[in-house]
Amino acid sequence: MDIVVKGRNVEVPEHYRQHVADKLHKIERYDQKIIRIDVELSHERNPRQSDRCQRVELTCVSRGPVVRAEACAGDFYSALDHATAKLEARLRRVADRRRVHRGRHAPVSVAVATSGLTPPDLFGAPLVASTASTAPAQAGSAEDGDQPWHIVREKEHDAIPMTVDDALFQMELVGHDFFLFLDKESGKPSVVYRRRGYDYGVIALAA
Repeated sequence: MDIVVKGRNVEVPEHYRQHVADKLHKIERYDQKIIRIDVELSHERNPRQSDRCQRVELTCVSRGPVVRAEACAGDFYSALDHATAKLEARLRRVADRRRVHRGRHAPVSVAVATSGLTPPDLFGAPLVASTASTAPAQAGSAEDGDQPWHIVREKEHDAIPMTVDDALFQMELVGHDFFLFLDKESGKPSVVYRRRGYDYGVIALAA
């Protein structure tokens, strides 16, 4: 299993890389098919967020579903501990689901399986995030009143047909409040999303 550590405008010292490797190698006991774990560190510059200024994002890539977790804390060591705990819980969920299918029993619905979970924080990065640009103003920029937003991240995913229940399961694994997927039954691009409490909603494009 490869562990790739990088910093987003943050210098990562060698001793921290070693600490990450020692901690995450234990993750393999949940899934022997893990190929790589990407670790990204970032720093929140807002002084009001000093107690949550260090963010660690973990993305586990395997032959199965991608599993993601992230956490913020006052230091990178605490943030890594919290993110690793989330990742372990989600990997256990994948392993439990795999055992259910091997046993040929009807899987527990996502709504029931996740009824006791704590809702994730709202700092998770969405598939396409937008924020104010920190680059110098250009012609036609937001300061000119022509563009009030700026896309800073784009992601493209394979359109694998799946059921709504599978999409909800995938959403929980990546820790997002929504998940874009191709509905296996209708063939339509659809989105499942989290409502208040543990209720969910589905949005589909009309033909």
